[in-house]
Amino acid sequence: MEEYIAFFDSGIGGLSVLLECQRLLPSYNYIFFSDSKNSPLGNKSLKKITESAIRNINLLKDKFNIKIIVLACNTLTSCCIDVLRKKFQDITFVGVEPCIKLVKDLGYKRALVVSTRATAKYNKTLANYIENQDVLIGDKNLATLIEQNKNNIYRTMPYIAEKYSLYIGKTDCVVLGCTHYVFAKTLFEKLFDCPVFDSNIYVARRVGMLAMQQNLKRGKEIIFCDSKDSKEFFCYFNKIAFYSQAKYVII
Repeated sequence: MEEYIAFFDSGIGGLSVLLECQRLLPSYNYIFFSDSKNSPLGNKSLKKITESAIRNINLLKDKFNIKIIVLACNTLTSCCIDVLRKKFQDITFVGVEPCIKLVKDLGYKRALVVSTRATAKYNKTLANYIENQDVLIGDKNLATLIEQNKNNIYRTMPYIAEKYSLYIGKTDCVVLGCTHYVFAKTLFEKLFDCPVFDSNIYVARRVGMLAMQQNLKRGKEIIFCDSKDSKEFFCYFNKIAFYSQAKYVII
């Protein structure tokens, strides 16, 4: 029976994590699950986010032999990774968090952290490491804008410039606290002309270590799952994935 590493998000954001894993770990079987029906998760309640995650993971488990699930979404990680680990003890969960601890360890003092509202509210790492000179923005619109403009991400630049230009010169780095925002990383770099950090490479390294520890079976199968019929997203997925021609499954 095939063994899978699954990536769970509410839209295209988790693709940025999957792509990093495909680049670093090209010889595993992957499932990408998009909960498009509930996108964007970042504006949902804690109860709604947790209940939909449990329901969807149960559906995935019924269909596939999943060994590792990457919550490729800062919101999901912040809101329910502890609950999911307790409920699904036969699966290893890997979370995605804003890398604020990393930038503090590197000596940055004035970070602009851009996340969803739910991540800003519930993420424990942010609560522990955000300091007086840092700025945390829980953006309710940017993930949706990136989702809507995935084929031309530069269309989001007017919004980013209008909302964040007032922080130019007041920050020494930017931390992207949503996997959707990674698709707009170059736009933040151009606007701020300072280092912009995301967590994807560290997540990929963690997944690789766990896959080796569990001796996961190798393969090159990729399956695209969605909570609604989203052929446009599936076409986009096949366009940018490292190896395409994914199987398409609606759950």
